[in-house]
Amino acid sequence: MASRANIYIKYRTNFTFVLLHQAESELQRASLDATRTTRQLEETIDNFEKQKIKDIKNIFSEFITIEMLFHGKALEIYTAAYQNIQNIDENEDLEVFRSSLYPPDYQSRLDIVRANSKSPLQRTGSLKASLRTVQVKTSKGIKIILSF
Repeated sequence: MASRANIYIKYRTNFTFVLLHQAESELQRASLDATRTTRQLEETIDNFEKQKIKDIKNIFSEFITIEMLFHGKALEIYTAAYQNIQNIDENEDLEVFRSSLYPPDYQSRLDIVRANSKSPLQRTGSLKASLRTVQVKTSKGIKIILSF
């Protein structure tokens, strides 16, 4: 019976080695699959980040370009307004004001106010006429209309 026990132990040992070898092969295969999947996931994350950075760069570039156009146009308007203010002749303006207080034909003050004021509808029309409109088209085809 000792020989039968030896055969059983040898068979059992060989079977264990075969199972161990199969388990090691499966572990190696699973490890390679995990490495390959990790590498693909890293590539996907890298591509996503690259596209995100490119998109953010484009968005901010277009925003800054629009802002520069807007502020450049505003600077032109402020420059013209400053020059107009500097061109005001204070003495002449004071003379016009004094002459309106004492008109030569002595109109009533109510007539002076009526002559120098406009109705609300007339003021609105003149305001719209003085607005400036700028149309900007972005690289993505977005049309922006600025009025000031």
